[in-house]
Amino acid sequence: MDERTMSPNINKWIKKCIRKEFDNVIMDNLEENQDSSEIAHRIIHSKEMQVLMNSMKMAIIEHNSDLKSDNIATMESHPRSSASFVSDLTVEEWNSPKNIEDQYNYIIDKISSDKPVHVRLAGYEILLKSDLTNVTTISQWDILQNTLKDGLMGENRAIFEVSLQVYARLLSCPKAYDAYTNVLSAFNAQYHTQKVHEVLPSLISGINFKFFLHEKIIRIMYLIIHYQEELLKSIRNIDKSTEEIIEQFIIFLSIHMFGNSMQIKTLSTLNIVAALDPQADWSKRWTHSFATRKTFISILSKSPSLVQYAIQCIEKGLKKSPIYTSISICDEPIEACISGETIEIITYLHCLNFISQLCSYEAGRKLLSEISLDIPFSITKFLITLINTLNELSSSEITNGIYNIMCQALQNVLNRPIISYDTDFYDAALYSLNNSSENDLRIWPHILYVIMHMLDTVDGSELLINSQESKPNCTAMIIIQHISNVLKQPFSIMNTEYICNLSKVITKLFNIFNVYEIVQDVMQNQFYPAVSYFYSKLDKYFIENGNKAQYLDNIIKKMILKIVSIPFGLQDLTRESLVFHELIRGSIAPLRNSWTSTEVVSFISSAGYFKLGREVLEDLAPHILSTLLIETCKTLEDPHCFYDPWENSIVDKFLHIIALFSLNFKCFTAFITSANEFGNNDENEIPYNLTELMQCSIKFDSIYHYLGLLSLNTTIWNLDIYIYLIEKLNFQNELLNLQNYCLFDFQADEEAREEYIIDESSLLRHKILSNSYYIKHKYPNKVSLNEYEDTNNTFEPEEYELFSTLPPPNIATEIALFYEIKSDSELEDILCENKPGLLDTSWILQIRNAYINSRTSIKNTVLITLLDQMWQAIPTAEWADHFEWPENFVYNADFFFSEELHGIDLVLQYAELNGLLQDSKTKKETFKQFLQASSIFIKYQKPNKFEGFDWFLSTVFCICEGDMDKCKIFIKKLICFPCILFIWPILGKTLDKSNNEECSTQLIFAQYLESIIQSEIPNVAYALKNTCGIDWWMLCTTILTQSFWGILSWQEIKHFFAISILYSPDYIIYYCASLIYHCRTTFIQDITKGKMWPEYMVLHDYRCHDYIIFMDKLAKRYGNKILPIMTARKLYSSDENNTVK
Repeated sequence: MDERTMSPNINKWIKKCIRKEFDNVIMDNLEENQDSSEIAHRIIHSKEMQVLMNSMKMAIIEHNSDLKSDNIATMESHPRSSASFVSDLTVEEWNSPKNIEDQYNYIIDKISSDKPVHVRLAGYEILLKSDLTNVTTISQWDILQNTLKDGLMGENRAIFEVSLQVYARLLSCPKAYDAYTNVLSAFNAQYHTQKVHEVLPSLISGINFKFFLHEKIIRIMYLIIHYQEELLKSIRNIDKSTEEIIEQFIIFLSIHMFGNSMQIKTLSTLNIVAALDPQADWSKRWTHSFATRKTFISILSKSPSLVQYAIQCIEKGLKKSPIYTSISICDEPIEACISGETIEIITYLHCLNFISQLCSYEAGRKLLSEISLDIPFSITKFLITLINTLNELSSSEITNGIYNIMCQALQNVLNRPIISYDTDFYDAALYSLNNSSENDLRIWPHILYVIMHMLDTVDGSELLINSQESKPNCTAMIIIQHISNVLKQPFSIMNTEYICNLSKVITKLFNIFNVYEIVQDVMQNQFYPAVSYFYSKLDKYFIENGNKAQYLDNIIKKMILKIVSIPFGLQDLTRESLVFHELIRGSIAPLRNSWTSTEVVSFISSAGYFKLGREVLEDLAPHILSTLLIETCKTLEDPHCFYDPWENSIVDKFLHIIALFSLNFKCFTAFITSANEFGNNDENEIPYNLTELMQCSIKFDSIYHYLGLLSLNTTIWNLDIYIYLIEKLNFQNELLNLQNYCLFDFQADEEAREEYIIDESSLLRHKILSNSYYIKHKYPNKVSLNEYEDTNNTFEPEEYELFSTLPPPNIATEIALFYEIKSDSELEDILCENKPGLLDTSWILQIRNAYINSRTSIKNTVLITLLDQMWQAIPTAEWADHFEWPENFVYNADFFFSEELHGIDLVLQYAELNGLLQDSKTKKETFKQFLQASSIFIKYQKPNKFEGFDWFLSTVFCICEGDMDKCKIFIKKLICFPCILFIWPILGKTLDKSNNEECSTQLIFAQYLESIIQSEIPNVAYALKNTCGIDWWMLCTTILTQSFWGILSWQEIKHFFAISILYSPDYIIYYCASLIYHCRTTFIQDITKGKMWPEYMVLHDYRCHDYIIFMDKLAKRYGNKILPIMTARKLYSSDENNTVK
């Protein structure tokens, strides 16, 4: 406001106030020689100035309101003029306790009902702009409440509006209990009015805002409900006032019929509350937390009439389904009309939600069971009736609003997954679904809620996946059929929310691992083709409906990711190349910024088993890890990690991701791009792909050298990756050269000697070289040589002796670790007896018992004899006659890849360390001939590039001690055993190729192994998947492919072969299950400490004899299911042109 337009008195008064307030402050600052403009600036922006301005504004507002009054001169309490009154008040006087009392006296006088409307409105305006925090402490509080209550009760709409605003302010204050009580009193006073001209809302007339009384009642009730909502937001502990608020409201609602005696069917308070809150959210808020729920239900038990009335209302409503509702609302002018029939329906819906909320808690269910009723309340009967009503509504033309609110009531009850309900309820819920034709399938939302609840309970899950005599297909199969039909719909009519809920059901359904085998036929013939059809039209639809298409795409991919975590689900998906391709690309693209989803990493790793998957990964390889590598390498720039940049969570996450990739050799090599095209010559430039990072491991001057070493150490436990990188990087020689650079001359005691510079990099290089030479990547750091019970030798290397040439200087000590104690055993004695007679089942049992009692190391000769005699005792596998050993084949020196030559050298080195060959150097050519002859024997055509070394044949060669004739006989006999398909990977590939399949043999093993792990040790399976991002079958596939080399001791590897020969082929699965069962406690301890698997996996102390009883139990439990499937594999064609490529 311009100073020139202000009244002189007002101007004088303002200056007087400012001088009085800040005179001392100004003088003190001026005495300190401070600049006057700075003094003024501080005062203007000070808190004291803000308080002063608010006080002056209030005084001016009063002044203006008094000018508008028709009779200023007759004011009894203030005979002076407004101007003189304002001019005489100072800030201290205005804010003094005495003047606060005067202020409220003034306001009460202004808003009293005997004043004109405009005067009252001005008083209300002053009150609204006042600080009401401590208003309850003033002496006039009771008078003010009565005055405000009169405003609510009056006939003037403007006064009523502003009174509501004041009450809203009062109810937001800390001590609002009195105000709340006053509002309840005002509502009751309105409802008990005896005015003839006012018509209360009733079930006949309904609610109509044309009657001002109706509008007042509704708006006051809204204020009451809103206060409770706001109260619960800040409540922490239940005090006495809170209990009184709950009790007051319950009693308030319990009054069912009251009002004007001249009217009939007057609405109760419950009807009014229901009109405002059909879903009973007010009670849901009170039951949400334990503290408020306990108090709420306790009060309900003391005043049970509300619950009794609600149950009666529900029983009446469920007998007669709601037909329609009629509500008319207009904003300008404000009008609302709700018919009486609609209020009855809304009250029924309100009571339905209220009772359903009580049903969802144990205390509420107890209350309902103890309520005195003519017919005791039964939750199961209540749910069955509710389900039947929803079934009826879903097929009628009833408005969605009624159906949705009833669905919410059902959800309230089903929100507690730990509760299993009677099977009659589940049968009623699924009746319409199970009896629908395939062309008329539809799953309504309320059925989805029931299914989601069933999937959270054991009994419910069994009902969904088990077939019954009355229905040929189980419910799970019908659900898959339905979503298949939905995905074939035109995009324009697809309901995204419904598809989202359906996908959640499917995702939760496949948490039951064994369900896939039950629905596999539907998945192959309907679901995956439907998904393929969906993606075939997605691109066209994406142009016009980008957001919806993207949302649906994300939903479908998330659902399929869950399905393909099951081996058979992954196998069936590969038949739909479009979907498989989309899932790989869609999973990787969002993760260029973050690889936090281990579920996706696991899928990408397993996708590498298939040709199409490898092609997609090779296409994306140059940049697929670039963002993750940049994020990891930036740790060098983090000042908080300067002391040890590689020991942090970001690096650990990266190493874990590439460890998961290393489970699948083909997936890992797909990420290794051409070094010439993507090479990085700058040691300080960030590596953008896996190739460049691996190159850093052999570059001494690279600042990422240590990260490269960590990555190398994490992946080369997979021996196929080890020999692959030996060929690509020659890392062993390069690391030896780097160690040699660390040598320096050291003079001590007049003696010169060479010492190594020891740092983290040199120690890590030493670890890589040592583990690679002895093939002990997965051995514990301190290896116990207590291989068997009768051995007391232990070896605990605590000091490192670095080296830069091979063999290592401590080779004699390390060889002691491989020392094999040879002794006679019960098994050897029985096999050597060679008694005449039939080698029947009883003989096999005798041999097995002898083996169980022979816990010492098994000799090579004993293993060969065991194979020979078991070969005579078992029936020959069907495919054995298709193979013939090539007696006069021509050895081809070019038969082997470079990587395989490194593998041969590694095998001979391992055999020499274990003392398995007399003269390993002379056996090299024999080994090559054996490898080539065996490939010809099974008609296996090598691929165009290296895809893995044959560690199975390497094991056979060592067992036969390099004797070509023994090797030939061993293979010719072992191929008659059904187990051969699952322990000799390339034979499994040959059979798959003959059946026009890809990875089928491997995935059969994976499916049933994982099924057993999920059933027997579900906590370990869950932790593996959700913490480490892997399934046990993926780990076992890797270690079984390399015949446990580097994982188990040589003695245990031979015992594995003995078990494969002695027992049925399903024992291979039980053996692998016993591995994780053996280390389950260690695994849980590791992940608790943040140690991920496979990085920290150690199985070296496993002894199969400790778990033969465990395997026998698994055989009794699962053998009837698994064994027929594993023995049913057949070779349909053995022509050379049908061999694996």
